[in-house]
Amino acid sequence: MRRIVKSEIYRAFHSYGFLLSLAIGLVIAVMQIIKNVVPILQYVDLVFLYPDKAGNFPHTVFNKWLGGELTGLYSHLYFLFIPLLAVLPYGDSYFMDRKTGYTKNILIRVKSSSYHSAKYMAVFLSGGAAVIIPLLVNLGISALLIPSVLPEVSTHTHAITAVSMWSALYYSHPYLYLAGYFGIIFLFSGLWATICLPVSFVGGNRFLVLLFPFLLYVFINSVSDFFGFSALSPLHFLQPSQSVVPANFVVILIETILLAAITFGIFTIKGPHDDTF
Repeated sequence: MRRIVKSEIYRAFHSYGFLLSLAIGLVIAVMQIIKNVVPILQYVDLVFLYPDKAGNFPHTVFNKWLGGELTGLYSHLYFLFIPLLAVLPYGDSYFMDRKTGYTKNILIRVKSSSYHSAKYMAVFLSGGAAVIIPLLVNLGISALLIPSVLPEVSTHTHAITAVSMWSALYYSHPYLYLAGYFGIIFLFSGLWATICLPVSFVGGNRFLVLLFPFLLYVFINSVSDFFGFSALSPLHFLQPSQSVVPANFVVILIETILLAAITFGIFTIKGPHDDTF
């Protein structure tokens, strides 16, 4: 079991898809810094030089980094493209393994259940990592350029309000808030990538397997927004700024459990049954 897990994780993190996903994510992350962070550097020192001027409050990394913006093109694009960034590393690997005959060869040497569990783990980890790494890079560079001034609710420059999830933590320990949110993003992105695995049983095309999670993501967002249940949309609750609608931890927990149960259940039950040669 350990050998097949190491093999699948190695394949996932050394794939061209993983590099492509990182490249796309990092381009968006760096462009956001160039366009939205660098231009305000000229004002950072002025606030400290003239603290008595009304309305002056230091720009803080917490509402200027990619995930903390109230509004922003690059922030919207990044969180919209999360399903694509998550599936590119290894989402289509099971489909391709079956198509190329790799699955037959590997099942001669390892148990079917071990192979499918390792495949699920590799898709999950690579999907979560591909999404979270550019966010960490963006936050790190932003923190080097802008002071990590403790958010102040009275400035009205932060989207987090009293009804927002973990609002007290955000205004008292913002980095702990972000650590918790990074955990949510990693977990949900990884699970969203695993949607490709059960789709591989019915999808007759590699691009359909890769695109289905993104189409489902957009569909859920459109339907939830249309019927006034925006809190159900991952596109909204995955954004740390919670700028569109306050996130609900119970909703996130339920959706995460359902997603894990459905994808893992279908793949680990149907996979070994279908891949018996």
